[in-house]
Amino acid sequence: MREYLCEQPNPNEGESITRLHLHDDGTFVYSDEWRTWGWHVGGDARGKWEQLGDTLTLHVEETEIHGMQVPSDILAKQEGDGYRLDRWRLLLPVAMPS
Repeated sequence: MREYLCEQPNPNEGESITRLHLHDDGTFVYSDEWRTWGWHVGGDARGKWEQLGDTLTLHVEETEIHGMQVPSDILAKQEGDGYRLDRWRLLLPVAMPS
Protein backbone atom coordinates (compact mmCIF):
# COMPACT_ATOMS: atom_id res chain seq x y z
CA MET A 1 0.00 0.00 0.00
CA ARG A 2 1.11 3.56 -0.74
CA GLU A 3 -0.17 6.53 1.26
CA TYR A 4 -0.21 10.20 0.18
CA LEU A 5 -1.14 13.33 2.13
CA CYS A 6 -1.75 17.05 1.56
CA GLU A 7 -2.40 19.45 4.46
CA GLN A 8 -3.18 23.12 3.75
CA PRO A 9 -4.61 26.11 5.56
CA ASN A 10 -8.14 27.04 4.46
CA PRO A 11 -9.74 30.50 4.35
CA ASN A 12 -11.82 29.81 7.48
CA GLU A 13 -8.79 29.77 9.81
CA GLY A 14 -8.57 25.99 9.76
CA GLU A 15 -7.05 23.36 7.53
CA SER A 16 -7.90 21.13 4.60
CA ILE A 17 -6.55 17.58 4.64
CA THR A 18 -6.58 15.24 1.65
CA ARG A 19 -5.43 11.62 1.98
CA LEU A 20 -5.04 8.89 -0.61
CA HIS A 21 -4.33 5.21 0.00
CA LEU A 22 -3.46 3.16 -3.09
CA HIS A 23 -3.70 -0.55 -2.30
CA ASP A 24 -1.73 -3.19 -4.15
CA ASP A 25 -4.96 -4.95 -5.20
CA GLY A 26 -5.92 -1.94 -7.37
CA THR A 27 -8.37 -0.36 -4.89
CA PHE A 28 -8.12 3.07 -3.26
CA VAL A 29 -9.51 5.13 -0.39
CA TYR A 30 -9.54 8.90 -0.91
CA SER A 31 -10.58 11.26 1.89
CA ASP A 32 -11.19 14.98 2.19
CA GLU A 33 -11.49 16.80 5.52
CA TRP A 34 -12.10 20.46 6.29
CA ARG A 35 -11.51 21.66 9.86
CA THR A 36 -11.74 24.88 11.80
CA TRP A 37 -11.89 25.57 15.52
CA GLY A 38 -15.70 25.31 15.34
CA TRP A 39 -16.49 22.51 12.90
CA HIS A 40 -15.19 19.44 11.05
CA VAL A 41 -16.54 18.03 7.77
CA GLY A 42 -15.17 15.10 5.83
CA GLY A 43 -15.84 12.02 3.82
CA ASP A 44 -14.32 9.14 1.90
CA ALA A 45 -14.50 7.87 -1.66
CA ARG A 46 -13.59 4.32 -2.68
CA GLY A 47 -13.09 2.43 -5.89
CA LYS A 48 -10.43 1.18 -8.27
CA TRP A 49 -7.31 2.99 -9.50
CA GLU A 50 -5.10 2.75 -12.55
CA GLN A 51 -2.02 4.60 -13.74
CA LEU A 52 -1.21 5.13 -17.42
CA GLY A 53 1.98 7.11 -17.95
CA ASP A 54 1.97 10.05 -15.55
CA THR A 55 -1.83 10.10 -15.12
CA LEU A 56 -3.44 8.44 -12.10
CA THR A 57 -7.17 7.77 -12.50
CA LEU A 58 -9.35 7.04 -9.47
CA HIS A 59 -12.60 5.40 -10.59
CA VAL A 60 -15.04 6.33 -7.79
CA GLU A 61 -17.53 3.53 -7.07
CA GLU A 62 -18.88 4.78 -3.72
CA THR A 63 -18.57 8.08 -1.88
CA GLU A 64 -19.62 10.03 1.21
CA ILE A 65 -18.11 13.29 -0.13
CA HIS A 66 -20.71 16.01 -0.66
CA GLY A 67 -21.07 16.92 -4.34
CA MET A 68 -19.12 13.93 -5.68
CA GLN A 69 -21.14 11.74 -8.05
CA VAL A 70 -20.99 7.97 -8.57
CA PRO A 71 -19.65 6.89 -10.95
CA SER A 72 -17.00 9.53 -11.54
CA ASP A 73 -13.25 9.78 -12.05
CA ILE A 74 -10.63 11.81 -10.20
CA LEU A 75 -7.55 12.53 -12.30
CA ALA A 76 -4.12 13.36 -10.90
CA LYS A 77 -0.79 13.97 -12.62
CA GLN A 78 2.38 12.47 -11.20
CA GLU A 79 4.72 15.21 -10.03
CA GLY A 80 7.98 13.89 -8.63
CA ASP A 81 7.10 11.34 -5.95
CA GLY A 82 3.59 12.76 -5.49
CA TYR A 83 0.38 13.44 -7.38
CA ARG A 84 -1.05 16.85 -8.31
CA LEU A 85 -4.86 16.95 -8.00
CA ASP A 86 -5.23 20.63 -8.88
CA ARG A 87 -3.21 23.82 -8.59
CA TRP A 88 -3.65 23.87 -4.79
CA ARG A 89 -3.25 20.23 -3.82
CA LEU A 90 -0.09 18.17 -4.23
CA LEU A 91 -0.32 14.81 -2.47
CA LEU A 92 3.08 13.77 -1.16
CA PRO A 93 4.09 10.26 -0.05
CA VAL A 94 3.88 9.42 3.64
CA ALA A 95 6.82 7.42 4.98
CA MET A 96 5.65 3.95 5.92
CA PRO A 97 7.14 2.33 9.06
CA SER A 98 9.64 -0.44 8.34
